[in-house]
Amino acid sequence: MNKWLIAVAAVLILLAATNPSRSDFNDWAVRYTAHKIDAQAQREGREASSSERVVGGALVGLVVANLPVKRQNFILFSIYRLDSDVIQPGNDSETFPGCAVGIAGQFVGFKKC
Repeated sequence: MNKWLIAVAAVLILLAATNPSRSDFNDWAVRYTAHKIDAQAQREGREASSSERVVGGALVGLVVANLPVKRQNFILFSIYRLDSDVIQPGNDSETFPGCAVGIAGQFVGFKKC
């Protein structure tokens, strides 16, 4: 029984220690955008140039750093929400997620939370 409690406590401490910060969210947003640029280029039957990735990532980095992002910190994980006015309407592959859950240093984007 004690081993289980120690294991659960270790996992909880690890999750709390790796709860992503706002700067981690900003970095994730830049990587997410670079991935979307690559995906769009593949749909067009070409490879995205490094300048497309750099410029797109830099623009997103500047914008996301100044966006009103609401963070709910639950100690073990965090939920980041963007204002609905910031998210542009479009099909699912073109829009930035309105919500992201950060846990263990990773993010998962969702349309809504």
